[in-house]
Order: sequence, then structure tokens, then C-alpha cells
Amino acid sequence: MASAGNENVEGISSVPRPKEWIQQRYIVAAMGAICIMMQYILKVNLSVGIVAMVKPLRTPGSNDTDTASSEDEGGEFSWSMELQGHILAAYYYGYVATQFFGGYAANRWGGKVVVGPGIALTGFFTVFSPIAARRGGPWSLFVVRVLEGMCSGVILPGMHHMFSVWFPPCERSAFSGMIFSSLYFGTVIGMAASGPLSLWPLEGGGWPMIFYFFGVLGVLIIIPWWILIFDSPATHPHISEGEKNFILKEMGKEEKHFDTKREVPWFHLLTDIHLWTGITFHWGTAWVLYTMLSDLPTYMKNVLYFDIQELSFLSALPSLLTWISSIISGILSQWLRKKNYVSHIAAYKIFNGIAALGPTVCLIVITQVQSDPQIIVALLALNGLAAGAFFGGSYVNHIDLAVNFTGITSGILHTVLNSSGIVTPLVIAAIVGGEQTMERWAIVFYLGAGISAGTYLLYLVFGSVRERPWNNMNDENGRRIQDPSKA
Repeated sequence: MASAGNENVEGISSVPRPKEWIQQRYIVAAMGAICIMMQYILKVNLSVGIVAMVKPLRTPGSNDTDTASSEDEGGEFSWSMELQGHILAAYYYGYVATQFFGGYAANRWGGKVVVGPGIALTGFFTVFSPIAARRGGPWSLFVVRVLEGMCSGVILPGMHHMFSVWFPPCERSAFSGMIFSSLYFGTVIGMAASGPLSLWPLEGGGWPMIFYFFGVLGVLIIIPWWILIFDSPATHPHISEGEKNFILKEMGKEEKHFDTKREVPWFHLLTDIHLWTGITFHWGTAWVLYTMLSDLPTYMKNVLYFDIQELSFLSALPSLLTWISSIISGILSQWLRKKNYVSHIAAYKIFNGIAALGPTVCLIVITQVQSDPQIIVALLALNGLAAGAFFGGSYVNHIDLAVNFTGITSGILHTVLNSSGIVTPLVIAAIVGGEQTMERWAIVFYLGAGISAGTYLLYLVFGSVRERPWNNMNDENGRRIQDPSKA
């Protein structure tokens, strides 16, 4: 089997590439990117929507006259910062709960029945968010957001499994940037479009249109997904022989991809330091990401005093730059390895360094220029630009280490990293409380900088791309063979 972690073959194909203009794995890439983009639109729309839904919070030292004009801007609900933190975190309770199931289900039954239905159900529950908030109150909205998160939680692990099936090692870094960076493009659309949608002329305020519009789009995605997508090259009825042979031979498989009968080496999987180093670094990047996704609009509204349309655009700007740099980084990393300018692991550590230390520096500098919103916005944009380098680094490291168990390792990975989606809004709410001040937010930024830098140092020491011995401890019929680690 060709290993994704084998440095001397990574990025180099020995099989002639198919010549069709439209190849089936390109369709898989496009539909996967669309689903992930839609997933993140539905994830982040509440971050802007809650600004339009809730009356502005009073800042220390203000009086009724100071806040009268801001409260007239809109806001239907009087929810405290703590309550808003719980509502923003609700999605992630459900999201974390189904990550492992999504990976296991994709590994067992294929990604088609996991990814498409996941995004459609997420869209379905999104449509009911305004009804839940108005008729049932904040805790009804909390429940609906948990259900959205549960449906959405299967999407990325399922897509990671499909990625390991459809894209051979010589294409993974380039395509990972193209497919999975769409989460940032979804963030751009979700945040930038939510501001104008919140101004839609509806009775009682236009903010429900944020959830109606995007929710319906999420439901409709199931139609092209179900028509165009198949679980693997071997089962696709319309794939050309040239493309199928290219994919399967590059992966070292003759008839089909990873066998679902393989016994899972749980002890090795749960104790492998190299796998968990990659997961920990991913968690560190997620902490900074969720700080931006969940609370950046609130920061821009209550500390930098931008209005709803300004903050929706400016909150999206870092994600736009992350999306662009993600695509470039994935292609550049693959090219550098193909030309043998750097090794596989060196490329990961270089691009991880940019993705971790760039945001660290930006967040620290933000705390030193507290009185200049323009400079802060520029630094947040640079933070987003640097963060995209992760897709040239170890974003798909778990596939390198254990390609036969991608669904399961992806489920574990996304369960761990998305726990920060629960914790981050609550930690920020506890730090900031009712005091929307630069000093309080400086603590938030120092914390993010420390986590980002610390997890990168761990990866520098223990990061690896070599296939783990336990990846092949069982044959294709599930029979246990000699433990390679003891050979």
C-alpha cells in the first residue's frame, strides 16, 4: 500500500493521470466544498444574527442618554452576555456529540449517506430558529441550535473519509486546501451577508431572514449531492477507467478502498503520541478560529463601535483572507514537496509555524494598540491571512498516520477540536462579563496567543507524517496479524 506518510513518494505520481476535462473526483471536490461552505454559513450566521437580535449591552461609565440611541438601532431581546455565550455555545454541544458517530458511520456505510443528509437536516432546523427564539425564548433557541450542531457534526468527519477514498497522496495537500478551506469562504458569506439580510423589511425586524434564507439553501443541497456523489471510485457508475485506475493504483488498491471489516486497534489509536500531537495542534488553531467566529462581531460592536453592516463585513474579512491563503498554501506545500525542496514533515512544520505564530503575534500586538480600530482591523485581517497556512501544514495529518481508519481518527479529531467551540464562548463570556472594555478583551487575545504558540511547540517536538505500525495490524478480512510494533 502506498502510504500518505511515505516521504519519498509523496507528491510524485507513477501512474499516468487521466485526461478528461471533468473528472469525477473534481465533482466530489466541488460538492464537498459546497457542503462545507454551507455548513459554516449555518454555523456562524448566529454570530452576526445575535447582534441584530439582542439590545446593545451598556458599557461601564455610560448613562441612559449615551445608550438611548444605540438601543434604538434594534434588538428584540434583552439577553445578558452570559446568556448569549450559552446560546452561541449551544451549536457546539450538539456538534461535538456526533463527530465520532459521523466518522464511524462514513467508515462503515460510506460518506454519501452522511454528508448530504447532515447538511440538509442542519438547514431544516435553521429555518425554525426565529420561531424558537420568539415563541419559546432563549432556551428554545438553545435546543434548536443543539439539534443543528448534531446534524452538522457528521459532515466534516464524513467528508474526511470521502477525501481519503477519492484523493491519492500525490494530490492531498492541494485538494485539502481547495475543499476544506471552503469553511472559511462559508464564514465570509455567512458573516458578510447576514448584516444586509438582517435589514430585510419584515414585521418585528429583518433578522429572521438570516435563518430562513440560508436554511432553505442548506436543505436544497441534498438534491445535487444525491445525484452526483458516490462513495468511492470503485462504485461510481460513470467514472472513466483512466481516472479509476489512477486513483486506485496510486493508493495501492486493486478493486476497492479501505475495508470496513478491519478491527480497530483502539489501544494504539488512543495512545499514539504522534496522532495526538497532530490533534492537539489542530485544537490550538481551532481555539483562535472560534474566538473569531463566535465573538468577533460582539467585540466589533461593543468595543470598536461598528454598526451591523460594517461589523458583518469586517468580521468576514479575516476569513476571506484565510480562505485565499488556504488554497495557495495547500498548492504551494504540495509543489515544494514534489520538487523535493522540503520533506513532507518539514513542509508541515513550516506551514504550521506560519499558521500558529502569525496569529500569536497579531493577537499580542492588538492588545498594544487598543485605541486605533483601523489598525486592529488590519491586524485581525493579517491573523486570518496567516491562519490559512495550516492547509499547507498538518490539516490532514491523521490521514498520513492511519489511512485505513480515517473516518474514526477524523471523528476523534473533530470531537476534540470542536470542544473549543463549546468552551471558547463561555470562557470569553466569563472573562469579559458585562464589561465590554479593551482591557478585558486583551485577556481574551493573550489567552488565544498562548494556546496557539504552545500547541505549535508541541508539534515541533512530536509531529510526524510516517504511517503508524498499527495502521496495518489486521488483514482485509479483519483477521489479526502480528503487531508490527513488536516485530
